[in-house]
Amino acid sequence: MMLLKYLVLLGFLAKHSLSLQQLTCDSLFSSLSAGPKHVVNCPKNCLSSTTAAKPCGNGISYGGTGSICLSAIHSGEMTDYGGAFTVYRNAVFSNFVVMTKNEVTGTSCTANPTYSFVPPYVPCPAGWVKHNSSCYYLSGNDAIKQSWTDAKKTCKNMGAGLAKVTSADENTFLYNQISARSKYWIGGSDIAKEGHFVWNDGTNVTYKPFFPPQPDNAWGNEDCLEIVQDQQGRWNDLTCTDSQYFTCEKPVAPVGVTQPEASTTVFHRASEPGVVCALPSMSNIVNDCATNRCLNGGTCVDISNGFYCTCKSGFSGGLCQTAATVLTTH
Repeated sequence: MMLLKYLVLLGFLAKHSLSLQQLTCDSLFSSLSAGPKHVVNCPKNCLSSTTAAKPCGNGISYGGTGSICLSAIHSGEMTDYGGAFTVYRNAVFSNFVVMTKNEVTGTSCTANPTYSFVPPYVPCPAGWVKHNSSCYYLSGNDAIKQSWTDAKKTCKNMGAGLAKVTSADENTFLYNQISARSKYWIGGSDIAKEGHFVWNDGTNVTYKPFFPPQPDNAWGNEDCLEIVQDQQGRWNDLTCTDSQYFTCEKPVAPVGVTQPEASTTVFHRASEPGVVCALPSMSNIVNDCATNRCLNGGTCVDISNGFYCTCKSGFSGGLCQTAATVLTTH
């Protein structure tokens, strides 16, 4: 399964004479081979690593004897879900400032040289599956279940939406991706008007592979659509508050354009415990966006226990601090 997740990424890198280096959570910058640029992939759950991030100056460059993956979390280039990005070797940049970001506390910067991050061009992020012109995320691969409303928010935080399934070909693709006897939220509902199903973008649901006698609006409150594996991928209407797996969809990045990050970095307030994740809470208690913390024109979005940034085109990173790098084909 992991091989399938990275197949598109590996194929594209090979075309451009690049190699993807699989890291462990403890891999250090100093372990990278000679050269100014390295495309790397970090696993999940690196916050538990016993190594350290060594931020230099403003925390956008990092010392060579620090952990690559912890530094990527610290900088906002990825969350604790892992991810792929490019590491660049820089000139010396010291002037260390102690800082804790994204649950990672930096230690003393070591220079000679330092390193920084930019995301690579990838048609679909690691952990997503490509089909035709879309990338799909299936939460069952990470054992995440949510209500339809929360799943919609999670997809939005990843630069996507709940899947808009408009053809038998697309529905068959999703059916073949999901595990036995599982059910997945998709993006249609008749919340606004009973019996009139629309997608989250407001367009009408015209392809409707329901299994009989669905949709039946059982108990008078089944308003959200799910795809059901043991019904050969046909659909059912279900109560929106039920916890289910879900599938997100977003467009494939055009050649030469950096794909948005696999998941949005959520910055948690240091006074409250939590892990870095892309799953939003239901309520906002404190306005963490009273002062916009996002760079390069990014927009701060306040959530319970923290905030995240939505970036303008051409910028990425947890704080929108990284200008996108365009790789051209040869």
